[in-house]
Amino acid sequence: MNRQTTQPWKGRICLFTLIELLVVIAIIAILAAILMPALNGARNRAHAVTCTNNLKQLSSGVLSYSDANNGWFGPINTNSGSGRIYPYVWTNVLYVNHYIDAKNRDSTFHSEHTEHDDEKVSLLLACPMAVFGEPTRTGWRIGGPAFASSDYGFNYYLAGGGNGFHRMSTLKDPSRRVVLADANSNVITENTYPTVSGKKTVLYRHGKHANAMAGDGSVQSIEQNKFSLSGTFR
Repeated sequence: MNRQTTQPWKGRICLFTLIELLVVIAIIAILAAILMPALNGARNRAHAVTCTNNLKQLSSGVLSYSDANNGWFGPINTNSGSGRIYPYVWTNVLYVNHYIDAKNRDSTFHSEHTEHDDEKVSLLLACPMAVFGEPTRTGWRIGGPAFASSDYGFNYYLAGGGNGFHRMSTLKDPSRRVVLADANSNVITENTYPTVSGKKTVLYRHGKHANAMAGDGSVQSIEQNKFSLSGTFR
């Protein structure tokens, strides 16, 4: 007599009960809630490092240009249109003198009317934390005749204020003077964060800090406060 051997588990399918499935989903949700802040923090720190590296390279360009021009840097313009002094903004100064590879952080603006027209962009001019359309994080774009954009601004009061050229070599206490910083305008005239509507101001995109190039070429993280741009940031 042939006996059929019974294999109790063969062909059986083990199914999760609804309660077990809900428990697994709850565990995944808890783990995600625990990990997401850490992941966001790591991402923000990485963005801050990228921004710092951008400013280090821009710092090298600013100081190299100044050294090659008897200590001067400029022009620094707050006027508009045809009243701007060529090459109009600090990004163009560095670009036309070959210290950076483009005068724009994106391809939104480019000049079609000068000998320097192109659509190249430079990641050096882009802070990863900048978001166009958000007032406390947005960078700047400027039309003709400059056609430039960046997420960093130049301190208007660097050497006493005023349009035109600045003597970098005459800065007092340069390690504590802002030259370039996270900003919403090509020229920084105020430090009024978080009230930024209509203001050319420092932006504290990295928590309560902004990255800034000081007059000695160092790049520092400056805290959110009401320091005067015509003075020191500590």
